[in-house]
Amino acid sequence: MRKNLFGYAYQFHYLLDDLTVFENCDLVFKIANNKKVIENSQKIIQILDELGIDQLKNKYPYMLSGGERQRVAIARAIVHEPEFVLMDEPTGNLDQENSLIVQDFLLNYASENKSLVIYATHDIAFAKRADKSLNIVERSIVEK
Repeated sequence: MRKNLFGYAYQFHYLLDDLTVFENCDLVFKIANNKKVIENSQKIIQILDELGIDQLKNKYPYMLSGGERQRVAIARAIVHEPEFVLMDEPTGNLDQENSLIVQDFLLNYASENKSLVIYATHDIAFAKRADKSLNIVERSIVEK
């Protein structure tokens, strides 16, 4: 259930160094035993394109900047269209332009796929774009 319904992207990317960007994303389908290879390939390329990193598909993680790795981790987390996406600081390593691209991408993904996207962020503007926001104040959760 976890491998099919959930997608995760951590503050540190946790990409597999021996796999290319494309292979890191494709691994999600292999783990889920999804056999639609052509459809999977097209979906991966589409998501990488939407995140502005399709030109990196044949590169290895060590060849990428921190922000590029973060976007690959986000692509990997949602490429199999999970119903629940959990992310820790998904825009933390990104400049403002790429941060907005990722924010738009994630919010559109949630809306179009009717998925629940939960993210922790220190970016107040990104937090305000969420349908619902919870803040931690003096070790208590406060709804805003």
